[in-house]
Formats: sequence, structure tokens, C-alpha cells
Amino acid sequence: MLTDTERYPWDPGRDVRFFPERKHAPKFPKGFPFLLRFYRFAAGLPISPNYHDYLEIFCVHHGSGMLFIEDKTYRMRNGDIFLIGNDEFHSLQIGEPGSLEAVAIYFLPRLVHSPGGYPLDVEYLRPFYDKRRGFSHRIPQGQFPETLLPGSVPAMFDELTRKKPGYRLAVKSLLLAVLVGFVRYYEKRRPAAAFSPDPRPQFQKLTKVFDYLRENYQQPIALRTAAGMAGMSVSYFAKVFKRTTGGSLLDLVLRMRVDKASQLLIQTDLPITEIAFRVGFENHSYFDRVFRRLARTTPREYRRKVRAQIALR
Repeated sequence: MLTDTERYPWDPGRDVRFFPERKHAPKFPKGFPFLLRFYRFAAGLPISPNYHDYLEIFCVHHGSGMLFIEDKTYRMRNGDIFLIGNDEFHSLQIGEPGSLEAVAIYFLPRLVHSPGGYPLDVEYLRPFYDKRRGFSHRIPQGQFPETLLPGSVPAMFDELTRKKPGYRLAVKSLLLAVLVGFVRYYEKRRPAAAFSPDPRPQFQKLTKVFDYLRENYQQPIALRTAAGMAGMSVSYFAKVFKRTTGGSLLDLVLRMRVDKASQLLIQTDLPITEIAFRVGFENHSYFDRVFRRLARTTPREYRRKVRAQIALR
């Protein structure tokens, strides 16, 4: 686990919680698509499903909760490491009581391997793409060398902060060592085999639906309409959508509405009933029921609790 935690810039993660699109797109430094983030999420916070173009290493420093990656559910514990690929829908639910502290490493695949590059380099990315039956995104605490993670995090942070000559090379070298560790971890649990990164054509067919929902999540949408956008039959669309997002079309719409409502509860003084109508609920009671199910608290209590946590920081 990390020591001397106060030296790190802990962030409440609002850019993760309330970004305007379902696609999370942080701004990478020019010429170096790598970011190191330290998050301290509020207790009881639901984060609606999202996806991104980069690869993510998510390391739980302290706290608990649930992480949902497509159709899989994982319980988060101190020291757990999760590998999240690009175009994998995922969301998390922070446990009670307290908050969740986590370190996230974001990097684009091309930092390690680009099409037409040295073929061996693609092996670094095998754990993110070679997901056979029984694959787990979670590496439990104690099963991965701490000298690699979280041991390399302070060194990465120092290099990125001081920016001495060659710091990008140093950070990339540290990242590659971690990736080799992942390759070895997973190879112990399955036989080696040739592979190629998954182009995920089914995911690409759903992007029109995601784009539509991003702009129109307040409006009702029929399953048949969404299936038509993706060029699929209704039954096949429902199967692909659930495998991709971990839930039904309605599940995603409701999570998006609750996510936006959470933002309005914190950032505005609007009456709760008005917030419910703004995000697409027809009545206050249905909004309250859905919010309770997803956030495990009432809208009023959520507003009070999160504002109190923010005031203490």
C-alpha cells in the first residue's frame, strides 16, 4: 500500500462522475498519452457506466465497493488491482461507510504498441485483450508483487512531478515492468497462445445508440428503436447490449438519469421534484424509488451527506 499519502494530489473524481458524455476522455499530455490519478471518492456514490479509448489500471488503496465491468461484478478490497480495457463499459458503487481511495493509471495502447510497430510489443497488452473463459479483471491483494504495484507509483509520481531529462522514458519503463508482471500473472493461469487485439465490432455498432442516449437520456426510447440504430434484431441487440454494458437498455438510461440528478443535487439548490423532471422521470415517487435503489439513499440525504463531505475538504 502507499505510504505518506498526503504527498499525493487526491481528487474527488468529479471528472469521472459527471463528465458530459458516457465516454471518458481525459486530456493526455501532448506526445505522451499517460496519466496518473489519485482519487478519493465519496461514500455511497454511484457512477453510471462509461467507457474510454485508453487502457486503465485501477488500484484500490483504501475502502470498499463494487466494480461492474460489462456483465461481471467484482467486490473491491484494499490492495486489489483491476485491469480495464478500452471500450469496456464499467461503473462502480462506493461502499459505506467512508470513502474509496484509489490510484488510476491511464494510457493509450499506442504508448506501448502501434500498428506496424515491432510485433513483440503487442505482448505487453495481452492481459487487456486476451480474455478467455474464466478471465478475471481483478488481481486480488497479495497476488501481485508490491514492488511493481503500488511500489512503482511513487517513482512514477516523482518523475512526472520533477520532469527531469528523460522522465517520460523513465515512466514508460516503469509501466512496461508492471505490464510484464501482468503478463506473467495471467500466463500462470492459462496456456500461452497467439492472439491479436479484439477490434470489438459489436461495440462499434452500439456507438450510435450511446451517442443518442448521451444527448437524449431524458427521453423514452423503445428497444426496437435502439436496435434499429445498431442495425440488429431486437433479441440480438438485447443480448449484445447486456454483454457490453452489464445491463439492459433501461438500466443504462436510469443510471444516466441518476448520475445527472446526483450532479444537480450537489451543484444546485433546485427542488428535488424539479430535478426529477429535468432528468427524465415522470413523477417524484418513481425518481425517489430508482435513486434509492442505485444510490442506496434518498436524494435529500444524498445531497446533505455529499455536501457535508465536500465542506470538510
